[in-house]
Amino acid sequence: MKIAAAAFAFACLCAASANAQGAKEGAVKPVTLNANFQMSIPLDPGASTADIAKALAQANGSLSDLAQRQCELLSAAFKRECRIVQLNLGANLNGRWFANRINDDNLARRMASATMNLTVELSAPTDETKPAPLAK
Repeated sequence: MKIAAAAFAFACLCAASANAQGAKEGAVKPVTLNANFQMSIPLDPGASTADIAKALAQANGSLSDLAQRQCELLSAAFKRECRIVQLNLGANLNGRWFANRINDDNLARRMASATMNLTVELSAPTDETKPAPLAK
């Protein structure tokens, strides 16, 4: 029993030593985050092709702006440099039926939908970005 306890204590000391050594050598890896966003914009039933193309471009532009803003927020929150690693945008046009609750008519409503898959990388904190130690 004493041998097992001594072996466990020795293993813990070795692991703690390895972790401390890795931290000294700058072995802290960047953090990768993934996020998915979706938005839909209702279109008028008589919208022209140009109006539809404009709505789809507007939806993709809004999601692109959102991606940049997310990186800025994450950078500020975690005090790390944020970099967009991958950004996938998609847009499509959907035709759906919606019930008109006022006069019980069914009408077709088209929706411009856009999706975004975002992968960002938060770098390891540097001396400049590490939070200051708490005063005692």
